[in-house]
Amino acid sequence: RCTVDRLPPLLALHLKRFVYSASTADFVKLGKHIAYPETLTVEHGLLSASARAMLAGIGEAQYRLAAVVCQHGSMHAGHYTAYCRRAG
Repeated sequence: RCTVDRLPPLLALHLKRFVYSASTADFVKLGKHIAYPETLTVEHGLLSASARAMLAGIGEAQYRLAAVVCQHGSMHAGHYTAYCRRAG
């Protein structure tokens, strides 16, 4: 079992959106829609005892969504679009 010892001030997550297809002998982009919340709460079960102790006076560890980067196209070609939250 893996646990997190320290939470970073900025959390960047990368979702793997490609899988290897034996039938085409190549990578294929997954087309499934992904829904995500604007606020991510880190469950205490993911944290080590020392990380939970650091959060004792704060409460829950939460991250607010700041931006999403989308790749349009295939594994071999395409472009990226960034959607960013305005400051404030």
